Amino acid sequence: MNPVSVTDAANAVVKIVESSRKSSSLFGKNSALPYGVYNFGSSAPVTRADFARTFLALCKKYSLISTDNVIEEVPADELPASEQRPENACLDSGVLSSALKLKLPSWEESLNKFVKSGRLPKF
Repeated sequence: MNPVSVTDAANAVVKIVESSRKSSSLFGKNSALPYGVYNFGSSAPVTRADFARTFLALCKKYSLISTDNVIEEVPADELPASEQRPENACLDSGVLSSALKLKLPSWEESLNKFVKSGRLPKF
């Protein structure tokens, strides 16, 4: 997966809207972006388990939790059918980032900013 913060996604939307001001339309033949569906995610993929481990490590670093927590990975084939996940849930954001000259965010930096911001309750 390529997690992305709401702040980073909002900044991408602002870039899309700003690009439309320089052309006659937001999407289409007179814009930097043709019509279509675009992916936007962080610059590097991460597993759900590694994301959770990083989140807990940051929570401990910023004194939001005091205990060590263990994340155990469960192989996808051991999940019930209703909880099956795709083998590869990564997004390719290359088209959007190239067209708008966007710097794709690092999920680690974005997660660190969020946890450090103090918007999470102590748990």
